Order: sequence, then C-alpha cells, then structure tokens
Amino acid sequence: MWADTVKERTAGRINIKLYPGVSLIQGDQTREFSALRQGVIDMAVGSTINWSPQVKQLNLFSLPFLMPDYAAIDSLTQGAVGKQIFQTLDKAGVVPLAWGENGYRELTNSKRPIKSPADLKGMKIRVVGSPIFSDMFSAMGANPTQMSWADAQPALASGAVDGQENPLFLFTVLKMHTVGQKFVTTWGYVADPLIFVVNKDIWNSWTPADQAIVRKAAEEAGPAKSPLPAKAWWKPTNPC
Repeated sequence: MWADTVKERTAGRINIKLYPGVSLIQGDQTREFSALRQGVIDMAVGSTINWSPQVKQLNLFSLPFLMPDYAAIDSLTQGAVGKQIFQTLDKAGVVPLAWGENGYRELTNSKRPIKSPADLKGMKIRVVGSPIFSDMFSAMGANPTQMSWADAQPALASGAVDGQENPLFLFTVLKMHTVGQKFVTTWGYVADPLIFVVNKDIWNSWTPADQAIVRKAAEEAGPAKSPLPAKAWWKPTNPC
C-alpha cells in the first residue's frame, strides 16, 4: 500500500521496488537496520524486534505482557514514548515516518498443546535475535535457539527445532503446517510494532513536496487491521 500510494501520488517519480523476506541482506533480519544506515536499503517497514540489537530502546516492546491490547500499544507508539523513539531513530541515522502493526506474537510447536509454562519444559523453540526472548523462554524451561527465519524453516521441517513464535498472520503465509507445526498457542505475550523509515540520503534527495507525500502515504498504510489477541493462558504476577 505504501509503495503503490507513493508511486501514484508522485506520478512515478518515486517508484519503490519491493524485496520481501529481507532478501537484500540474505534474510538476516538483525542486519536490516545497519543496511538502512549504510544505504544498502533505501526504505523499509521494519520490526522493532529486528532493529533492537542496534537501537536498544526498541526492546521496550519485547517486554512480555506489557501491552494487553491495541489501545495499550497505541498509547505508547502514538504518545510521548513513540515520539522519543522516533528522535532516537533519527539520531541513529534514518528518518522515521509512521508506526504500523505486525500483530501479537503467538506460539506453535510440533510436540503437544501448551497450556502452562510447564508444558514448555525441554522444548526447542526458535526465537529471534533479541536476548529478551532467549531469557524469557529459558525461564519457562524451554531450550531457545536464536536463528534467522531462513535457517528456521528447514530446522522445523527436520524436527531439529520443535517450535517457533511469530505473528499469527504469518502462520498461514509461511504455511507452518507444512513444517510440522501442529499446535498453536494464542497467548498475546508480545506485540511487535512496525516502523516506516527512509535512509537519510534518499530522504534529503527528495523535494519537500515529495517528502510530504511519502510521509503521508506511510501514515495511511500504518494503522493496524489485525484482530485483538486471545486471552493469555496464564497471567504473570509481574508482567514487566
């Protein structure tokens, strides 16, 4: 939607070519923000989780059970916290334009239903590169393994890894059932906001009018359309 709107409103002056799956950097999501600063990527709609190794403040959104619903997410992203993070991103070398939603991250596995933390004991779970996720699953008795999604797919298919966690819409897009994922746990433990950004050199090469078009298109593409998360299957005594 962002790309199509920009192309239409600039009469083709700005034509965004899409590279899905972080293919510009061989699928390594944790390198995406560095590639943006270096100009390998011109524009991106990125995950706060994937950029958190370079921008530590983005780890805020990975705190488990911090945001119970989308109203809570919006109170962070659209308020003073969101503005402060945008200032941090600007200082880090990119131009942030708008917030979007990647949805709540849910859990799948090939072994058994998970209804309590005890059910995770000994289970090998693929997690993203943030240390928070490794610490979280270790605390619940699982054996977390950090790997890119490119590496995770064959690991899940072979049974080398038992499960993974991702936004719910990806379960169908990535055909999780074809890599042995039989059980889904909807627990709404972490929400992953997305951020629309542009490389600073690219941004400065545009006229103010085109900059305004790109920013407005991002703001229009960003609003969440995902359903509310399911009720968590257990309530921690200290969510933070």
